[in-house]
Amino acid sequence: MVSKKRNLLNFQLKKIINKFKFEFIIIFHYIILFSFHFFSMIYSCYSFVYVICLKDLCLNVPDLVISPLNDTNISH
Repeated sequence: MVSKKRNLLNFQLKKIINKFKFEFIIIFHYIILFSFHFFSMIYSCYSFVYVICLKDLCLNVPDLVISPLNDTNISH
């Protein structure tokens, strides 16, 4: 009788552990997936800001600083 109860408890415990293991794998998968999308979104926003803002800032810099190899910008 004690052995049957112990086996039943072991079976229920294994069932609970397997259930949580499966749920943990799903949750872990979604955490990785959403973190990837989150960092991708941050990087795309950074790229957008870089292209829009910093490019305009660089256009205000003299051409000599941007392209020093161009001979037409150098005054002799």
